[in-house]
Amino acid sequence: MSKTLENIEAAKLEWDEQGQPFSTLFNDVYFSKASGLEESRYVFLQANNLQERFSLLGEYQHFVIAETGFGTGLNFLAAWQLFSQSAPANAHLHFISTELHPLKIADLQRALALWPELSALSSQLIDSYPMPTPGMHFRNFESGRIHLSLLLGDANVLLPQVLDSDHPAITHTESRAVDAWFLDGFAPAKNPALWSEQLLQTLGRLSRIGTTAATFTAAGDVKRALQSVGFSVKKITGFGKKRDMITAVKTESNHIPYKGDTEQEKTDPRHSAHDTPWHLSSKTDKKPEHVVIIGSGIAACTTARTLANKGIKVTVIDKNPAAARGASGNPQAVLYSKISTNDGYLSRFVLASYPYALHYYQQLQREYPDLVFHPCGVMQLAVNEKTEKQQGTLCDYFNQIDNALPCFLNTEQATDIANLPIKHAALFFEKAGWLNPENVC
Repeated sequence: MSKTLENIEAAKLEWDEQGQPFSTLFNDVYFSKASGLEESRYVFLQANNLQERFSLLGEYQHFVIAETGFGTGLNFLAAWQLFSQSAPANAHLHFISTELHPLKIADLQRALALWPELSALSSQLIDSYPMPTPGMHFRNFESGRIHLSLLLGDANVLLPQVLDSDHPAITHTESRAVDAWFLDGFAPAKNPALWSEQLLQTLGRLSRIGTTAATFTAAGDVKRALQSVGFSVKKITGFGKKRDMITAVKTESNHIPYKGDTEQEKTDPRHSAHDTPWHLSSKTDKKPEHVVIIGSGIAACTTARTLANKGIKVTVIDKNPAAARGASGNPQAVLYSKISTNDGYLSRFVLASYPYALHYYQQLQREYPDLVFHPCGVMQLAVNEKTEKQQGTLCDYFNQIDNALPCFLNTEQATDIANLPIKHAALFFEKAGWLNPENVC
């Protein structure tokens, strides 16, 4: 019997008289009432010395930040803003963050509206916010210069999988290391899972000599746990009324054992405890200087653009006199998704890939206004009783996690939106649409 789609519980919030969010699940605030943005800058950006470190990056060099507790995304936006102001134009920021209870889109909009100075960035995050479904969600901004990996689910399960990632921002060094940690879960007493020994051991394995960490808490258990995985820890003055906080630097190149660390993993780069059987990750010594791509359809052109943004010379070869003359020559390509009610690798891939594609073309439209992506919405008609039942099940699932996701329309609603007589109920993807692939190429 097939398994139904796994649900993820959204954050449950109350709002105080200042319009600031409060978590009822953890009975704790998301940030300082004095100033959440200034707290983020002091506790995480300044304590990790990020302005100077960003400014010293070389050409096409990556800087990796990992965070426990994405919350409102405030730390990500603050880091993005500082990186844009301080780092070389062709350097890259990879921001990895975990979140067990993601905010609903309406709550995210309300929270981020507190900081108008971040609106140019927060609007992009809001537009590309992933469906709150379990797993890893990837978003690129500024032509791939800023990369967000948002891991929705249990950090104790998802962060160890980063060890096996072949994303270039992780593999750009032999140590596959994070450069700076933002430890920003709710208080340890209220959310102990984000401060567990298991999680901090993973933190140690993802760090190298010189990796820094910062956190608002000064709890002794956190200090000792960081020391146990090779960090030198010190207390400094906390933000606002908070007396102390912790900063740390990795000083010991010690190996922290964890389940799955076998001799086979160490000697065979194609094998890992978290890999699927078909996963092959061949090791390369360095980034290629020149790549040749055969074909000039939408897949080839997208690949070429990604490589070029990484500073790699690209040559595209095609038998036709211009790009997009094969299957991609269709003048109207519709962006939509066929979502299943059953859980599985394909369903999870679809739930992650559709929002990613939507985000990709939205970002492309920002950079190239003449591209003309038409987000007119897409309806999938329930042409029979079976399809209508499946669509209803999907909408029940989406409504449990966020009512801003694809919705189910009856025939009258579908007719009103389409301005055409529609005889079937439909699943409506409001932000979906179409484009001409030739324009993309």
